[in-house]
Amino acid sequence: MDELTHRYIRGDADALAELFIKKQPSLRLLAYQYCRDAETAKDVVQEVFEKLAGLEPELRASWFDTESGNLPAWLHVAVRNKAMDAAKVRAKRGKILESVRYGSTGTLENKASERICRDGMQKILGNLQPRQREVLAMHIDGYRNEEIADSLGITYNTVKNNIYEARQRIRRLWRTFME
Repeated sequence: MDELTHRYIRGDADALAELFIKKQPSLRLLAYQYCRDAETAKDVVQEVFEKLAGLEPELRASWFDTESGNLPAWLHVAVRNKAMDAAKVRAKRGKILESVRYGSTGTLENKASERICRDGMQKILGNLQPRQREVLAMHIDGYRNEEIADSLGITYNTVKNNIYEARQRIRRLWRTFME
């Protein structure tokens, strides 16, 4: 393990800054390979280093101060995963915007069936709690749970619980509606 990693584990903020300067160009390139957007790649790398900066020293030691605790490998995996998530979110938002702008490209054979399902789904969604509807709408729009929590001023776990409860309620109501 190199000296920078040891200093970071011990809580030296300058070590993390040096590590950022050293690793940032290659990590941005890695992120760009997955998300194909320079600004997003930059944001991804910064988010990963922000997470490292916020880790408590005990957690740092348990993650990286072992035989298997390889900080450069962790950085690589974390940046890759965040970049892939960002690419998925951007693609999903792009598809939604495209369908809104140009209308749906799919055709349904039975318009009456489509109408019944749409009306039923609207009634079901109307039975959700207002917060559940709000969180679920943002989730469907492609926002990550962290983004939803930040924009609504609630915790990450509250977002997860609202999505879970809304899905459970929709399943129960949909079964009732389809009977």
